[in-house]
Amino acid sequence: MIHNKEWGGQGAKVLVVDDEAINVEVVKSIVQDTYALSIASSGEDALDQAQRFAPDAILLDVVLGDMTGIDVCRTLKRNPLTQSIPVLFLTSLESHTNEQMCWDAGGVDFILKPVNPDTLLNRLRVHLTLRFQSQYLQKLAYIDGLTGLYNRRYFDEQMQRHWEQAQRNMSDISVLMIDVDYFKRFNDSMGHLAGDDCLKSIAHSLDEAIQRPLDIACRYGGEEFAIILPDSDLTGASEVARRVQDCIEREPIVHPKSPWQRVTVSIGITTSTMPSQATYQQLLQVADQHLYCAKEQGRNKVCHFDKITTSTPTPSLPKD
Repeated sequence: MIHNKEWGGQGAKVLVVDDEAINVEVVKSIVQDTYALSIASSGEDALDQAQRFAPDAILLDVVLGDMTGIDVCRTLKRNPLTQSIPVLFLTSLESHTNEQMCWDAGGVDFILKPVNPDTLLNRLRVHLTLRFQSQYLQKLAYIDGLTGLYNRRYFDEQMQRHWEQAQRNMSDISVLMIDVDYFKRFNDSMGHLAGDDCLKSIAHSLDEAIQRPLDIACRYGGEEFAIILPDSDLTGASEVARRVQDCIEREPIVHPKSPWQRVTVSIGITTSTMPSQATYQQLLQVADQHLYCAKEQGRNKVCHFDKITTSTPTPSLPKD
């Protein structure tokens, strides 16, 4: 289903970058009733908010105090996390050279000051519409048809992208590998249609458990899922794992062949603390090893760095 936001409508997020308070107020008065706004008063603040606020478009003044809007735009376009955000320049400098600099920096449009309200709203709507249409078409290639989560292809691309970003920023990155316990037994006893419904429910719980815009839940393959947590340490990753198990437990799925009589998951966590000489493939291998550790310890557990945490005793039952 395509929501209004996906066509550039109400609810899209716009970052306004200007170091003059009067200019900010003018733009706010024009767009604040239609879009969710964030304000940055400097180039450095804009670069920071572009990652944290994850705007759908940026209105960027060419002249800033600490760095030029041109430099801000160039930096945004070099960052894989922000390079696809459309940048519309706001400028009072009317010259062919200035226009060309805006295009060369990666801007999609520029709007002359003093700003015409109709021009600003219409151009912003056009570029948001193009962005969301492009995202929607791209998303179709990255979505798992059964669960609606991102698929393995998307996971691999984003894992590499966020790993490289973590290396540049010297920040942590965590991965959760999640496997449905005794899923073959579930299929054998309940049928494959019920198995499909089970995976859909697990996917819904994962989507509910992640709360930050940059966190990514994927179907890794079969009954295995994965969550990428950029800029997250072990404490944060463990909290997400706890929420995953809580969400699954709140809407229990009957599993007659499970010792808990309901569907549960095992979770392996790994966190890479920067700087790291490892590769993201090695990070995934460690997460998978910790998942195996959780399975070996009886399932329905979270394992990280060989530490096992569980809130319920493990009944005795042979493994599949």
